[in-house]
This record gives sequence, structure tokens and C-alpha cells, in this order.
Amino acid sequence: MNTTFRLGPVFRRSFEIYYRNIIPFTVIMLILYSPVIIYSALIMQPGMTEADKQTLQLVQFGGELFLGFAATGALTFGTFEQLRGRKPSMRDSIVFGLHRMPAVLLVGLVMVSGIFLGLFLFVVPGLILACVWWVALPVEIVEKRGVLGSLNRSAELTRGYRWQAFAAMLLLFSVAALISMMMQPPEKANAEDLQIYMYAHFASGIVISTFSAVVSCVAYHDLRAAKEGMTSADLADVFD
Repeated sequence: MNTTFRLGPVFRRSFEIYYRNIIPFTVIMLILYSPVIIYSALIMQPGMTEADKQTLQLVQFGGELFLGFAATGALTFGTFEQLRGRKPSMRDSIVFGLHRMPAVLLVGLVMVSGIFLGLFLFVVPGLILACVWWVALPVEIVEKRGVLGSLNRSAELTRGYRWQAFAAMLLLFSVAALISMMMQPPEKANAEDLQIYMYAHFASGIVISTFSAVVSCVAYHDLRAAKEGMTSADLADVFD
């Protein structure tokens, strides 16, 4: 029997899953984010030029974005294991995430390129695409449909629920933007202060990225349950 898709239960269950797996999920994110963290620690030294700072910001933005996509595979595995009442294995989650990484990165690259292009041109089309493609990454991870297939499948699942998708992304973006503003270092901060702000930035980013990935996974699960009557066990069988 089909159920109704509601954001309240999505966020409630996402928080429960994140809280129960906060240590393994955080470790997974730290492992996958380690290249950017190490690079930032090495380059952030006294006497940094403005060009160095701009390069660092670019590397951090791109690295966090695409490593976040890569982490989604591992977090999706862990989330579905939790949804069907199992304790997710950190090792199995990482192995699964690395196995699905190339496909997820490709879908993520096309998705972000389309959204950014829409935002750059007229803003509204980018927001619409973000809502339409809200669950494209979980679709690719679970159903292995390829780039266009995953984007079209996400459009199919979110049809009729785009305002809920917009509300969820707006909430997560607002929290992330607020935290980012709080983490901005003062203009005259020295190198040591900058490193402290940098690590705080990574810590908050890992929390937001992890929770956002869990939300999209639970939303994908609930959208399929609402539209197709699928259960957690049915969906999780793809990982066996």
C-alpha cells in the first residue's frame, strides 16, 4: 500500500540514523575528505598571498563538492542498512562507496553543471533542476541507471513533491550558510587563527554534508515507498 511522502518523518528518521551512526559516518567522511584537509593544512602557512588564498578556496570548494558525492555511496549503503534494522559495517560501507564512486561522480558532475548553468543564466531554472534532480545520486547508487537514466528517474520520483524538495534543500542550505558565515575568519587573522577556522570549517562541512546525504537517501526511500509501495527490505536487497 502506498504511503504519503512528508518531510517531517524524513528529517526525523534522518536525524535518528545520523545520531546512531555519527562515529562511523564521520570517520568515513574524514577518510574521503583527507586529501583536501591535508592539502589545506600544507598550503596554509604564514605569508600566504591572495593568489594562494584564492587557489585554496577553489580547491576546498571543488574537493568538498566532489568528495561529498563520493561519500554519498558509502553513506547510502549505511543508511539503507540502518533502515532495514541492521548495523552498518564501516568497512563494507567504504568498499561499496569506492566501488560506486566513478558512476556517482559522473552523475554528480552533470547534475551540478546543469544546476549551476541554470543559476547563472536565470536563477529560477537552476532551482527547478535542483528540485527535479534531488534524489539523482541515490537513484544511481541503488538502481544503476547511468547519468540520463538517473536524472530522469529522479524527475519521475520527485514529480508532485517538488515543493517539499525545495523546502528541504532551502533548510539545509540556510543552516550551512549560517554556519559558514560564523566560520569566516577576521580580515587580520594570523596563520594560526586561519588554521583554527579552517578545521572548524571542515568539521561543520562534514556534519552538514553527511546529514544532507542521509536526508537525500531517506527521501529517495520514502518517495519510492509513497509512489511504488516499496519497503526498506525491497530496496536494500540491491546491496546483498
